[in-house]
Amino acid sequence: MTNWGNTQASVSERIKLAVLLTDKKAEELNQQSLWRSLMKMNFSELQHQSEIQSGDAEKGWYSLAAIAKNHQIDLETQRELLQDWTRDWRRHPARNNLPSELKLIQNLLLNQPKKIALLLPQSGKLTEAGEALRDGFFAAYYQALNAGRQVPEVIQFDSSGDIIQQYQQAVDQGAELIIGPVEKEKVAELNLMPSMSVPLLALNYAESNDERPLNYFYQFGLAVEDEARQVARQAFTEGKRQAMLIIPQQEWSQRAATAFTQEWESLGGLVVNRTQFFPNMNFSNLVKDVMLIESSQIRTRQLENFLGMQLESAPRSRSDVDMIFLIADPVQARQIKPMFAFHYAGDIPIYATSQIYSGTPNPKADRDLNGVRFNTMPWLFDSQSAEKTAIAQETNSAAVYGRLHALGVDAYRLYARLPQMAKAPDMRINGATGSLRLLSNGRIEREQLWARFIEGNALALPMVVEDENE
Repeated sequence: MTNWGNTQASVSERIKLAVLLTDKKAEELNQQSLWRSLMKMNFSELQHQSEIQSGDAEKGWYSLAAIAKNHQIDLETQRELLQDWTRDWRRHPARNNLPSELKLIQNLLLNQPKKIALLLPQSGKLTEAGEALRDGFFAAYYQALNAGRQVPEVIQFDSSGDIIQQYQQAVDQGAELIIGPVEKEKVAELNLMPSMSVPLLALNYAESNDERPLNYFYQFGLAVEDEARQVARQAFTEGKRQAMLIIPQQEWSQRAATAFTQEWESLGGLVVNRTQFFPNMNFSNLVKDVMLIESSQIRTRQLENFLGMQLESAPRSRSDVDMIFLIADPVQARQIKPMFAFHYAGDIPIYATSQIYSGTPNPKADRDLNGVRFNTMPWLFDSQSAEKTAIAQETNSAAVYGRLHALGVDAYRLYARLPQMAKAPDMRINGATGSLRLLSNGRIEREQLWARFIEGNALALPMVVEDENE
C-alpha cells in the first residue's frame, strides 16, 4: 500500500517520461499507467492537486481525473465538464486521446436505456427486502429527476412468481434493461437461459462462474466473498502472514472463509487454524482451545513435576498466529473479542467483515470491540447523501435494511454505466456500497472502505491505495 504522496510521485514521473517517448505504443502504455495512478486517488485530492500544480501538463491531468471521479453518477454533468475541459486544454496531450471511459460518455448518453424494468419481490418472505431495494433505487432516481437530469421510464414486476415469464413480460413491454431479481435461486434460473434478448443486472450472484456474453448478464450484490478477499489483501499488505479463522457454522460464512483462504494463500500467507462456532456456545472455552492455553498449562505442570517445585508462571497463547479473521455479528463479536485478552492473546490484531457492525452507533456495547478493523460500505458513514436523507424522511424501513437501500441506490447509478465499465476494465465507480469494478465474467466486485472501533465508536479510516508493478 502507499500514500497519496507516492501516487503523486508516480504521476509526475509518468508525465516527465511522456515528453521523452517517441514510440506510439510506448506512449499509449505510459498514458494508461498514468491514468491508473490518477484513478487510485479520491476526488478531493485530485481537485486539490489540480488547484496547486504549477505545470500545465500536471494541472490538466489532475483536472481531467477529477472530472472522471466526481461525476461518475451523472453522465450529463460529466459530459458538460468534459466539453469545458477540451475547450480549455487544447494543447494538452490527453485532448485528442482521452482515456477510454471518457471517450464513451457521449455515446452512453445517446444510447442509455429509455425504459427499464425492476424485477423485485412484491410478495412472500422477501417483500421487505424488495421494498428496501426499491426505496434505494427511487431515492437515486428522484434525486436525478429533481436535478433536471434525463431519467428512464420504470416499470415494475413481481419476481416472486415465474421468473422467466416475468423477464419475458418485461421485454415484451419494451424494457431495454432489467434490474433484479434479488432471490439467489431466481438469478441462477435466469443464468441458465440459453440467450437473453435484453441485458439484465441481477442483484445477487449465481453460484456458477460460467462466463456469459458481457453486456447481457451482469451480477451485482453484497457478496461476503468480496469482503473476505479484501480482508486478506489488507492484512497481508500490513505485514501479516499467519492467519487464524473464526467463523460461524453457516453456509455463507463457509464461502467467505474459502474466499479468504484462496486469496491469502495466493499472496503467500498461511492459514494456521480454522474454527467454527455455534449459537450459545462457551466462547471462553473456544478461544482457550484455539489459542492452545490448555497445552501451555500442561507443559507448566509437567515442568513442575520434573523439578519438584511450584513455578510462578502465566499460561501463554500460541505464537504462530499474527492475525485473526473473525466473521461474527455484533452480539457474537462482543462476546468473542474480549476472550482473546482474557486468554493472553489481546495483542493479536483482529480483522472482520461488515457483519460485525450494525450501522447504528452503540459506543457502550461496542467498547468490547475496540481495536477491531473491519471493511464496510461507505453508505454507513456518509452523512451528506441526499438519497440517504430522503429514505430516512420518506420511509419507515428498519436500520437492518440500510445495506439494501445502498444496493438499490447503486443499481440506479450503474444502469447507464454498464457498457462503459465493460469497455474500460480498469474503471471504478465510487458507489454507496463501495468502489465498483466490472469483472470479465459480468460480476461487479466491491472494494469497501476500512473502519476501526475506537472507544466504542466505529470510525472510518483514511483511505490508502495499492501499488501496482508497472
